[in-house]
Amino acid sequence: MRVAVTGAGPSVFRVPEMEAALAKSFTPDAIKDIAIKDGNLNSDIHASAEYRAHLVNVMARRAVAACA
Repeated sequence: MRVAVTGAGPSVFRVPEMEAALAKSFTPDAIKDIAIKDGNLNSDIHASAEYRAHLVNVMARRAVAACA
């Protein structure tokens, strides 16, 4: 299982914590408490780095739910 994020930072990156959690239990709840650090994320007039970090988790949970 691989989790790749694009559009939130200057380049594509993977989230190993989510990968490990989803390998154990492929459910949205398995990754709900995994926080993405906002230090390297984009921040502009469209969204702050903090919001993008939050959105990574939200969108990952939605993607997992859509696979069910």
